Amino acid sequence: MAALGRRLSALRPAGELHAPRIGWPAAALLALLLLGGVLAARQARAGGARVAALQRQLISHAEAAAAAAGKLERRLAELQHSVQVVGARQEAADAALASLQGSCTSQAGAAAELRSQLSEARNDVAQLQAAVVQAAASTGGGAAGSDAAAAAAVAAGERGLRQVAREEIEVQLDLLTADRTGLPDWALASAGGAVVAHSPTHSPPTTGEGAASRLGALRDRLQGWPPMPAGAVHPLASKLLLSPISQPGACLPLVSSSGWVDIRLARPIIPTAVSYQHIPAAVAHDIRSAPRNLTLLGFRGAPPPPAEGHGYSREGSLGGAAGLSGEGSRAGSADVHPDALGASGALLLGHFTYDAHARSSAAVQTFTLARPPARAAAAPGQQPEHAGAAAAPAIDHIRLVVGSNHGHAGYTCLYRLRMHGTPVGPAGNGAPE
Repeated sequence: MAALGRRLSALRPAGELHAPRIGWPAAALLALLLLGGVLAARQARAGGARVAALQRQLISHAEAAAAAAGKLERRLAELQHSVQVVGARQEAADAALASLQGSCTSQAGAAAELRSQLSEARNDVAQLQAAVVQAAASTGGGAAGSDAAAAAAVAAGERGLRQVAREEIEVQLDLLTADRTGLPDWALASAGGAVVAHSPTHSPPTTGEGAASRLGALRDRLQGWPPMPAGAVHPLASKLLLSPISQPGACLPLVSSSGWVDIRLARPIIPTAVSYQHIPAAVAHDIRSAPRNLTLLGFRGAPPPPAEGHGYSREGSLGGAAGLSGEGSRAGSADVHPDALGASGALLLGHFTYDAHARSSAAVQTFTLARPPARAAAAPGQQPEHAGAAAAPAIDHIRLVVGSNHGHAGYTCLYRLRMHGTPVGPAGNGAPE
């Protein structure tokens, strides 16, 4: 402490010679104060460092919390989207279930109505029998002529009522179930048949109601759809034309009142008949779009593109039956050579006329080949050579040509085409034997 006092004395200014000397207690107190200040400064610096470290930790924790919150928000958005998708699927499933339930209910109602009609017919027969018996009894009932007349009246009444009931049942069943021909269909899509080319068609709807609806109000919708690009095949062509009819409006919509469709058969056949089915006029939205005058050509191998200028719209040249017989066909016109239709090398299978206004039970109209198909001439100017002198040729492709429809200028609806014949060669599409 004495040394500290001496050092403090030495620090006094030279002019202060008479200042009183500082004792060692005061010096000690001053030293303690200085030491306390130094320690306080050190503690302050250490506290500031700790505060800065804590601030950095808080910032790091805040950033981590913000990142975690962002992940949670993104995950929540994903979950919400998944919930929306599941909800939409549930709504679609509910709508499909409701549609199926409605269809089942309508079919059950139709069946109940048929049973009721049969019951009413039976009651009518019973009442008629009772009336005849009562009339015979009131007139004496002993004569053989009266008995015979009563029996004849009862039999006639039964036959009439049964015929009426049978016709009504046929009409109702035609609307409930698909018509059948009893013949194998070698153009069936599920068996390997396919549409490979066609004239321009209207594009199908791809969004909104149109993608899953029943294609109701077909006329208005078709007029709003743009035509398919040139050369493109309608994505649903085979399903619409070569499969059982599902509902009104589910057809292949050709642009205008005429056109053509090329079909690859499931396997090579010797053709014997062709069947076309349209939706019955009773349930059709616009029966004018049904095809009317049709021509059928056969090919061995893929058909060539139609020659330019052959639009197949010459109704007058398609009026003959050309070897076809069946409901709606017209006979008496001469054959039209395939070269005249721009299809050189084809087999002319014939012409026929579809009657769209026939009763519902005749919606499927089968046209049987009355003779072997005509072979196209190999050189210009030759007439078609009928295959009667040789074996009938096999084909694996056909072209359906629509010459005209029943009066609609905007489009032609094709519903269901069946091709019948005797199969040749191995199963599956290939070169005909």
